[in-house]
Amino acid sequence: MKAQKEEAAKDAIQEAAIEGAVNNATVDEIPDAMIQEDVDTQLNQYLGNMQRQGIDPQTYYKLTNTNEQQLRSQFAKNAAERVKTNLVLEAVVDAEGLKATKDEIDKEIKDLAAEYNMDEKTVRNTLTDDMLSHDITVRKAMDLITDNAKQVAKAKLETKDSDDKKEDK
Repeated sequence: MKAQKEEAAKDAIQEAAIEGAVNNATVDEIPDAMIQEDVDTQLNQYLGNMQRQGIDPQTYYKLTNTNEQQLRSQFAKNAAERVKTNLVLEAVVDAEGLKATKDEIDKEIKDLAAEYNMDEKTVRNTLTDDMLSHDITVRKAMDLITDNAKQVAKAKLETKDSDDKKEDK
């Protein structure tokens, strides 16, 4: 339970840091094609997860009294923000020259195989090194943003503490 709370706290810090970076970023108008691609991806992932649980799309729509268009609309609500976040993370990857090493890719394959109870060869045949490298470098960008946000917060706290001590004198 303690580990879950620590992980949740870490995730919350990371989410806040990335949200701050995205809010401070200037991104030109996002093309509709990118937003539609995101909606398609979200829809396919969601329905794919349902199918892995034994629920085909038509059964899902019947159970939830919805249809594909309604589900698309639900995913479209946050699509622009997801696309902007991805663009910012990819810009950080490029600006910082972040790369994934062969060892990191191999570790990712082992981790995914363990997580999904698959053998490593199946994972390697399913996912390309480019896909894995992209995921790893985006995570590195997220970690970099989070670490920088923590350093800024710490510096602000130290400055505030220093100012408070000066006022007490």
